[in-house]
Amino acid sequence: MYYPEPAPRLFWDAAYAAGTTHGGIVAPEDFNPFAWLTQTEAEAGVVARAAAGFTGPEEALGVEKPATTSLINGGTEVDYGVRMRPGDTVTSVSRLAGYSEREGRLGLMLFTTTEDTWTNQRGETVKTSRGTLIRY
Repeated sequence: MYYPEPAPRLFWDAAYAAGTTHGGIVAPEDFNPFAWLTQTEAEAGVVARAAAGFTGPEEALGVEKPATTSLINGGTEVDYGVRMRPGDTVTSVSRLAGYSEREGRLGLMLFTTTEDTWTNQRGETVKTSRGTLIRY
């Protein structure tokens, strides 16, 4: 995450981190504990679906996708909660947060908003991210 510079001591030096406002080691806010697939996910075809090309959140959420031909990233917004700590179990819940339409130069555009909420084992929100896709 900080390469080629060394990571801040807060993330690896327990003695130093104990003296901070966090009271111990924490993960960087943008650390992704879901960055690596488990064997079960690989066996379930996650790798094959990813290799086939991203078509939108509907496929991952089991919802029929809209009949559009083009897709662009409309941006991401993130709200951070409590910091992740060593030993935390983080759970991610994704939902299709909404659709809206707007007329553009290329015709009618579909704005798709998804929301992903991470919570720890204590039920505290670690992070909520909202992403927008623009399709036409």
